[in-house]
Amino acid sequence: MSHLPVELIEEIIDIVAECYPQSLPACSLVSRQWNPRSKYLIHRTFRRPTLSTFDALLAFVDIVKVHPRLAALAETLQVAPNLKLNTDYASSVPFHHLSSRILPHVHRLVLKETLRWNDSPPLYSKGTFGSSFSNVNAIELSCQFGSAEDLHRAVRSFKNVKEVRLSYPHHALPQWMFGHTRPFRGAFKLQDLELPASIIHESRWIAD
Repeated sequence: MSHLPVELIEEIIDIVAECYPQSLPACSLVSRQWNPRSKYLIHRTFRRPTLSTFDALLAFVDIVKVHPRLAALAETLQVAPNLKLNTDYASSVPFHHLSSRILPHVHRLVLKETLRWNDSPPLYSKGTFGSSFSNVNAIELSCQFGSAEDLHRAVRSFKNVKEVRLSYPHHALPQWMFGHTRPFRGAFKLQDLELPASIIHESRWIAD
């Protein structure tokens, strides 16, 4: 094994990660040469998984349900739909199929700018989806909400959230919406609330 070129070893491990990701922990124990690449892919695939398509979501769910030890590795769940893929779920990726029951150690949820809230299943807009992630205490939102009310319901649905980071693309949410509503006041205690400078400038409730 020690005589194999590093490039060949990494190619083999990459194939395992793509076709048999549940075997990555075993790869990390093969030898010192296999360990670094295997651990890197374990981190990318299971510690901080990124869901970009509906098929990727289904594959991830299948793996973590069968291998709970891999599910326990997940700490951050990132949802970043790939809009180039022409599927019904390209802009939403219904990640409510996952939960704190399946991923008990996920404490941070990251929703990227390619996620369009209005294109998501009705469960999102009803403001109840966050209840599935009872262990999540930090959320990062740069996805495209249709209104401040949608944003309010989304954040409120996370009962144990203590940290919220908002980073909107300029087209995602009209800044004037923050001038007449107070979506977070009195809802829960926040340790960290970050807003783009442009929104802070326009927001009367931030200045109060």
